[in-house]
Amino acid sequence: MLRQIQPVQDSFVTSNVGTNLIMKACGFIEGQQARITAVSEGYLKLDLGHNWLRRLLYNVGNLKPVAVELHFRDVNEEDRSQSQHMPDVDCSWVKVSIVPGSSGWSEDQFAEASRQILWKLRYHFMAF
Repeated sequence: MLRQIQPVQDSFVTSNVGTNLIMKACGFIEGQQARITAVSEGYLKLDLGHNWLRRLLYNVGNLKPVAVELHFRDVNEEDRSQSQHMPDVDCSWVKVSIVPGSSGWSEDQFAEASRQILWKLRYHFMAF
């Protein structure tokens, strides 16, 4: 019996001045060659990686398919009062969920790929 791999979830805070948040998201999307599959206010869903046939035929990298969901919300005064490290600029919480996009993942492979994706997200969004 196959064991279902659980999604990886994380969250972080990033500055949100003007269109800064959109530019950060665009940088991540372009840098990772992600495909946007859904978008609404405060929500972005991306597909990263490729199935085995596409990886074989087109030499597009080794990342197997994953879905990355990003939920955005503004930081409020309650959030600021609960954290001593919150900067005094407009900020947003970014909640991340990474889900395997195919059944070809082992738990260890998915955990490592998710760790790398989270690191790249934090890098592009300049997380606090």
